[in-house]
Amino acid sequence: MNTSVLTTSTSLVNTDDHLWSNLLNSVSGIKKVPSKYILLLGGGNRNAREWISSLKQAAIGVHRKGSVKKNKEEIGSTYLMDYTYIEWMDPDQGERLGVIEVYLISERHVSCESMLLELFTPEFLKNCLICILLDWRNPWKWHEEMYNWINLIRKSIESFKSHEEGNQVISDIIATWEYKIRTYSENSQWVSHDVNRNEQVLLPLETNQYDQPLGLPLICVCNHSEYILSIEKDELLKDEHFDFIQQFLRTILMKHGGALYYTSDLYPNTLDNLLYSILDCFSLSPQTYMDVNSPPKANVIDGNQIFVPPGWDSWGKIRIIRDSFDVEKVANAWDSDLNLNADNNETLNSKKIFEEMIVDSRKNDIFDISETNDFVTTIPYQEFLLNHLNIIETKCEPQENVQKDKINIENTYVASAQLNIGGVKLNTEEVDEKLKKLRDIRSESNSPVLTPEEIYKSPLKAISPLPAKEQNEVLANFFQSLLNRKKAGG
Repeated sequence: MNTSVLTTSTSLVNTDDHLWSNLLNSVSGIKKVPSKYILLLGGGNRNAREWISSLKQAAIGVHRKGSVKKNKEEIGSTYLMDYTYIEWMDPDQGERLGVIEVYLISERHVSCESMLLELFTPEFLKNCLICILLDWRNPWKWHEEMYNWINLIRKSIESFKSHEEGNQVISDIIATWEYKIRTYSENSQWVSHDVNRNEQVLLPLETNQYDQPLGLPLICVCNHSEYILSIEKDELLKDEHFDFIQQFLRTILMKHGGALYYTSDLYPNTLDNLLYSILDCFSLSPQTYMDVNSPPKANVIDGNQIFVPPGWDSWGKIRIIRDSFDVEKVANAWDSDLNLNADNNETLNSKKIFEEMIVDSRKNDIFDISETNDFVTTIPYQEFLLNHLNIIETKCEPQENVQKDKINIENTYVASAQLNIGGVKLNTEEVDEKLKKLRDIRSESNSPVLTPEEIYKSPLKAISPLPAKEQNEVLANFFQSLLNRKKAGG
């Protein structure tokens, strides 16, 4: 065998092996892309989709280099849950920096808890953030929405804790989130979560701060804050009502370690602040994804741009907004409501407090309250249609009778008057016609015939009618001729 051929083939094999080894080593050296999850609850299907779209647009614009790849695909719609994602790209290397997957449950239904249990895994929960989405177009229902969603989360987490290692997973998440709250500092630069915890100064928790942990990080987003101006203009709510809503939500969220954000497409900075907090909650450096060096400042003054990051709030800061707000009463009422059985019919204490202050006056926009306070009782749709059909048929019956009478009148004619003279029936119209002809013949026979010249020269003389005596004779002769005709025919 030729030795040179063997040497050449061996060198080719070694070259191929070296090439594949380099490729495999380079692939294995690539940093694994972190995947994070947002569980978005509420908002309604349309509003939730609009909000996610706005968040994606904000993510595209936060980095000057355009490091975020726009996801042009629409949100996949299912009966129970929708899904989409936000993807960050490195503009220089073209590599994917991170992905935030969004699971959307826009409306609550009976199978929500079982569906969440299918979704919950240790890996999912360790990288998950709960976001409750509210809409400023209907703030009168916020207590009900907040209570229902938070109660759903508590039940789902309790069910997960009964699984193997479930309790330990939730305990680790609570400890991590409590550490973040206790180390929060508004004036400091952003600090990586990978630093040694022993080097951090742990501040004690505020009164009622994070005393009701859900087991997952929580943020609350109140979207469409531009509608605050419209609500105030229509005099549906006033300044004291907007302050109460803010204080009420902050009191509840503070107990669960949550954060509060008002967002609107008209105020792009509100979405930027939200993106920063989301990245911070996931321990993703905002310096890498947003090109910022310091966290945004909390804002509780601008009514339509509220921004309360987790760990910032306290009872003292809540009371400053309006002294009349009883923060302790609301906190205790919320605690007692969470311990109630959701299936009973007991009225929630916190709901009473909220609805006594935030009255939905939209139901009385049409009617004057001073004139009537009666409620309109609705009837089933089919029954309403049946009643309406009977009314229409009743109205149509008189019109049909009038139409028939009109047709009968048009089809009838007035019979000529009949005279009975000597046993002979006479038609008055026929008699009048014959008398007219007889009169014309008589007048023509008595009138002289004039030439055109004579007519032109001599004036016309009025033709005098027959004397009354001659008219009677003519009528008598006419009637006598009719009698004779009848006898001859008989």
